[in-house]
Amino acid sequence: MAGNWKKRGESDEVNFWPAFADMAAATCMMLTIIWLAGAWELSSSKDQVSKLHAEIARLKKLVGKESELVEIIKSLEYELAAQKNETKRLQIALLSSEQDRLELESQLKKLREERPNIEPPNIVLKQDESFIFDSLQAVVPEDFDKLFKEKKRQEVIDALNSPSNIEVIEIIGHTDNKEVGGTSNVDTTLEAVYAGTKNVSSLKFGSNCELGLARAIAVKNMLKEFLKTLKVGEGELTEAGKNRMKNIEYRTYSAAQLFPTDPLLPGRSEDRRIEIRFTRLRKTTED
Repeated sequence: MAGNWKKRGESDEVNFWPAFADMAAATCMMLTIIWLAGAWELSSSKDQVSKLHAEIARLKKLVGKESELVEIIKSLEYELAAQKNETKRLQIALLSSEQDRLELESQLKKLREERPNIEPPNIVLKQDESFIFDSLQAVVPEDFDKLFKEKKRQEVIDALNSPSNIEVIEIIGHTDNKEVGGTSNVDTTLEAVYAGTKNVSSLKFGSNCELGLARAIAVKNMLKEFLKTLKVGEGELTEAGKNRMKNIEYRTYSAAQLFPTDPLLPGRSEDRRIEIRFTRLRKTTED
């Protein structure tokens, strides 16, 4: 055993290669670790870059949408401003229209105050005012004619002088609902009576409808004769009124018992009356 050891100072060289190999291996391992760490960091860096690119793309989209939203908002704001201007214009127009309406109402009121009788009133000859026909008769009694000339003269003059341009006098006979009965000759005699070639007394009535019409015709004849007595002058006819009278038309109707003075109490003596209307012709157009 002692032969295997050499004494200090002997000439054989010391063998250092094993230690060098260990150092080289360690160094290589260190470099490998460093490379792996660098590779991992590079991979991580690429992932971060990719993520950053994705985030940038997302932000760009958001920016694009934001720009689009900004344009939409601007458009809506423009429309809102235009709507506000239109609302203001309509408010001004409405205020102006209201002022015009009030002005027209004021003018109309003034006209009505200045000319209260533009439309002449109807004249109603009532039984309780002593305008009475004999029972079942259509002849105008003498007292009836006299009373009309005394009580209704001015109303007729005012109607003819009215600025409403009277063209037609409508005369409507109203009766009560009491049955007339009897034999009628109205169909064969009425036209001659209306034309004045036969007297109203020649008529025979079979209904209230016929009686009402005959009395209306009798008052029409009385009124025509009365108008012939009117003259132009102060408190009388004007020239315009006289001209209207020359061209006036007469129309007679019967309402029979259809329009009682009190619908809850038909058949009263008050229902027997004559209504005189001063009107204009109602123009119609064919379709």
